Amino acid sequence: MKTSGPEDERSLISRVRSGDEQSLLCLHRRHTPQLRATILRLIAYDEDLAEDLIQTTWIQALEGLGSFRGESAFETWLIRIGTRVAFGHMRTRRRRCELGVRALPVAAKPPPLVELVAVEAAIGRLDTMERTVLVLHAIEGYRHAEIAGLLGIAEGTSRATLSRARRELRWNLSGERKPCRTTRKSAC
Repeated sequence: MKTSGPEDERSLISRVRSGDEQSLLCLHRRHTPQLRATILRLIAYDEDLAEDLIQTTWIQALEGLGSFRGESAFETWLIRIGTRVAFGHMRTRRRRCELGVRALPVAAKPPPLVELVAVEAAIGRLDTMERTVLVLHAIEGYRHAEIAGLLGIAEGTSRATLSRARRELRWNLSGERKPCRTTRKSAC
């Protein structure tokens, strides 16, 4: 259930600031589904970890609610916090998530669900930074300037990382052997 408008959202936030638990539950119900979807994509669909990160995000959001100025939508502000929480977790643990997807029989034209699973698995195999930038730009719709501000990188770095992520994704999906990074002409 989405808000009926910015005024409704502002009044909810105002009531939450004054300690109204029902308003907090309303905000939570409205915004947690999108927050969960974003975090799940960023951490390669680890459900248990996602729940922990969602909870951490809400705690940080409530602690920082006094600093929310309303210059962006509350959901955008919340998802930025969630992205920082997820990215910080991935950076701290230096974790590459590998999805164990069983080999499926080769069909003449795989059904869309199989293709979706293959794409999600290929995204899960990307480097943490590449996966984060790809998800934020291609799936969540953030612009490079926003991604740069969110992750503390240069806008050009965001663009280069997206390009590298797309190239890696193509290699992951095609099964082709990617060239060595040390030499340009030879293959690994």
